[in-house]
Amino acid sequence: MSLITILSTLVRPEKSRIYETLLQRIADEARQKKDKLEWSTHQVTMGATGTFRVVSEAESWAELGERGNAQRLIQRLFGDKEAGRIIDQIRECVLQSHSAVCRARPDISLPTDEEGGAAQESVTLFRARPGGQPAVEELIRKVGQALEMLGDERRFTAFQTVIGNLRDYTTVMPLTGLGQLDARQPAQILVDAFGAEGALIYRNGMEAIEHVEREMSAVRVELSHAPWVESLGEERRKAAARGGKRAAAAGRSS
Repeated sequence: MSLITILSTLVRPEKSRIYETLLQRIADEARQKKDKLEWSTHQVTMGATGTFRVVSEAESWAELGERGNAQRLIQRLFGDKEAGRIIDQIRECVLQSHSAVCRARPDISLPTDEEGGAAQESVTLFRARPGGQPAVEELIRKVGQALEMLGDERRFTAFQTVIGNLRDYTTVMPLTGLGQLDARQPAQILVDAFGAEGALIYRNGMEAIEHVEREMSAVRVELSHAPWVESLGEERRKAAARGGKRAAAAGRSS
């Protein structure tokens, strides 16, 4: 059972640069010391801007308990005295924070075959009404089936909260670019795949939802500590280098 821990923080606008510097210092130290706790940091770029989410994965509750929380990580990396200073500085930057634990729901997901993640993600947050969870799960599941039936390349992974509000679900869709959002939206996808039944599934699912919102987020490579994120950073560096070579070639030819 894959467990996902999510620490969400809303950062004071005037403190965002300090906050990012502190997170980068922690990530740099973890990489240098090869700490066993790995995480990715995601910054909301459209939606609740100013929000950062630090995400890590554990295979079991026992593993989650053994590695500890963020405070224990900082103490392990810097020692109690310096860790105390860093934690106090982080608290001064944060307006509010919230932690949750989710579990992956492969039964209602349509995940990509590729390992790792993407630089951009479309994240949809659902809260089911009391008694509405079966209809919400059916909506998410059927959207995945419809995408596959229609040959749509988009994929997503669904998660259900197990520590936090137990009626919360999250879907994460990796994006190669914002242009992918120009494609058909869930209501149309369901109708195109299932006809009138798809329209009914969408209506029943939406009626079972208490709250739903979508946001865009970007992976912050320099604030993360995980192999797939580091690979993503290397891809970005190669892309930048290729862009620089093309610009130089264009300059020589002009």
